[in-house]
Amino acid sequence: MTRSLPIFAILLAVIMATDSPIASGEPPSITASHSEPSRPLMVELPVATGHLSAADTLGRVQPAVANSLPDRLQAQSLLAGAVQALAARDSISARIRYEAYLFDKHLIGSGNYLEQHRDGKNLLRLELRTHLGDQSSSLVQVCDGRHLWTYHNLPGETKLSRIDAVRAAEALGEAQKKPRSPDLGMLPGLGGLPQVLRGLDAAFDFTKIEQGRWGQRKQPVWRLTGQWKRGQLIKLLPDQRAAIENGQPAELSKLPEPLPDRAVVLLGQEDLFPYRFEYRREFAEEPTNPNEPTSRALVTMDLYEVNINVPIDPTQFIYNPPGLQPIDQTQHYLESLGLK
Repeated sequence: MTRSLPIFAILLAVIMATDSPIASGEPPSITASHSEPSRPLMVELPVATGHLSAADTLGRVQPAVANSLPDRLQAQSLLAGAVQALAARDSISARIRYEAYLFDKHLIGSGNYLEQHRDGKNLLRLELRTHLGDQSSSLVQVCDGRHLWTYHNLPGETKLSRIDAVRAAEALGEAQKKPRSPDLGMLPGLGGLPQVLRGLDAAFDFTKIEQGRWGQRKQPVWRLTGQWKRGQLIKLLPDQRAAIENGQPAELSKLPEPLPDRAVVLLGQEDLFPYRFEYRREFAEEPTNPNEPTSRALVTMDLYEVNINVPIDPTQFIYNPPGLQPIDQTQHYLESLGLK
């Protein structure tokens, strides 16, 4: 399951470690933690039609004009441009907040994200703190250019693992050259935000694009919505394989309850930065009030107070493991890519 949700693999691992049963219930209305900043709101505007050239996606995205490309091509162009724009940044720093309704549990959390490209290496640091009732857990993930370290501090248990970042990066490069690449982006720490977007693009078919404004400053954004690609649906719904291969719509209500049926990404129109990720799911029954939403967010993650190309203290990417024997996960990661 975690391989199908690349950006939240770590978050789901934290949830799974809490021994929570897979028992879905109707979640309450989403409210932000009192200790977190007020949640930015998405203000919907009319859907835009327009042509997005490759030049637009590599720089400042221009307002849409007439003679539009199909939504799917616009979304693909924006995602490709976002990946290239992120990869071209010298450094990225941001604060994180997230909220999840999974396994009949309500989790809230916050953290920090740092990414720096130096001497051909991706240096990263991710820190997350998760709260479930009166319990809390934390995660630290650091890529120092040689190893990717992952440290979990869970109630009653701590875990430390590492991956050979050099071998893993080479394997990623080889996997992406294959005609049918395996699922990528399982661990954001190996490729940063560009890899997160690649993973989403590999799993979801983004076919809907809207314009809107996000946050208290009403920042112009593109809102991209995608559903599972056919290959992913066959993996998730093997009983419907024949119907899906014959081009029939999948019964998304049959997806395991913790899984979404769509993904949403909000990209800044001026910088193509991914300010919000959502995993959503349709209600089992249509709302009685036509003004009520027809889906709910299972997981929402915001990146805010973003700084681009601002120097980062290099010691942030030096990791001194605690007094634990690390578990080497390099081989497991290579196998997850379909490689020996």
